[in-house]
Amino acid sequence: MNSEIGLLKINFMIRCCIIFLVLLVSFFSIIGCSTGWEDTISRQARRAGSIPGIDSVVTRVMKKYDIPGISFAIAKNDSLLYEKGYGYADIPSKTEVTTNSLFRIGYLSEPITAMAVLRLIQEGKISMDEKVFGDSGILGTDFCKQPHDGLVKNITVEELLQHTTGWQFDDNILSLNHSLPSANYLGWILQTFPLEAIPGKSFHRSFINYLVLGKIIEKITGDSYPKFVQTSILQPIGIADMQIAGTNKQDRIKNEVTHYVWTLWNHDYDEEPYEINISRMGEAAGWLGSARDLIKFMVRADGFKPAPDILDSLFLKTMVNPSQANPHFACGWWSNNNFENWFVTGDLLGSVCEMARASNGYCWVILTNKSPTGPGYEDALDRMVWEIINDSAIQWPTGKSFDKL
Repeated sequence: MNSEIGLLKINFMIRCCIIFLVLLVSFFSIIGCSTGWEDTISRQARRAGSIPGIDSVVTRVMKKYDIPGISFAIAKNDSLLYEKGYGYADIPSKTEVTTNSLFRIGYLSEPITAMAVLRLIQEGKISMDEKVFGDSGILGTDFCKQPHDGLVKNITVEELLQHTTGWQFDDNILSLNHSLPSANYLGWILQTFPLEAIPGKSFHRSFINYLVLGKIIEKITGDSYPKFVQTSILQPIGIADMQIAGTNKQDRIKNEVTHYVWTLWNHDYDEEPYEINISRMGEAAGWLGSARDLIKFMVRADGFKPAPDILDSLFLKTMVNPSQANPHFACGWWSNNNFENWFVTGDLLGSVCEMARASNGYCWVILTNKSPTGPGYEDALDRMVWEIINDSAIQWPTGKSFDKL
């Protein structure tokens, strides 16, 4: 009898704890991101040019997942349909998000790096099947004379682009370890980590593959990786503000948002995103970008007319041609329907983003400044856009050519 009473007490205490946690989470959901946030969202929805059918869908997702700010842009057939900022770029100051607000875009950086490499391949300066390391490789022995694993010398440019090098590198070593030497961390990796698979045989996404691509760009062009991307890819299509993010919070530049991590006890925690060494991850996950700039990039990477694409039609096909190791991934992009639609999501600490192209002519960009507050966050952002696209009641404005922006 006593044991049964004891079990009843334990069960009662567990239920009380569960109820308390549910109430606590509900409380945080009710109070939102900050006092006045609801009023700010409502006022933004009344701005001239707002489309209620879009704003209601976006703000519903923001409320459900407690997102301080979103920047959103959508285009069709290379014409801008709608762009808008919602909520706060910085909670304490109540600075509002605009379409020019700069966000850490995480893995959305990969297609930018891939585009730069494919541009060099299109110009005949390197080839997809060219070896990267060793005496006959593009980088030769610049970073390491004798790699820990001899198979490294078989890695090709294509395998870096497709994440099929065989490296299954722990990216946390790069992102969290600030003591690694910045000058030759690639050499340290080559000397320390073996390949986990034969190059070309298996898929594993790792920062190191795209960091190496950045080194190839620098070797071939003589420019730094950011400078080459800015001058050869971004600036010619009217993008001037994108750059590699600074690691520390005090490194933020004009128009850069504050990023947050949701925690149970401190639901708007803004220090943890600035504990990762993001500047070292530039080629894979380190760019800052705005929705306006990234939608410009998308319409020059989508294969639609009339805006001329960065790559010619042959290399656009190469860009979305997956490896046998993973039929859903190609050169920074993902697809679940044989690359009729392609997309990339960027779930990096303090930021969840999406950049996508659909076969029906639409392209879009979604940028947020907070890590997930619950399961389904990324899927909810994607469904949000499809709900908007499929709403026949939305009256779209006449599109504006990006050549005029």
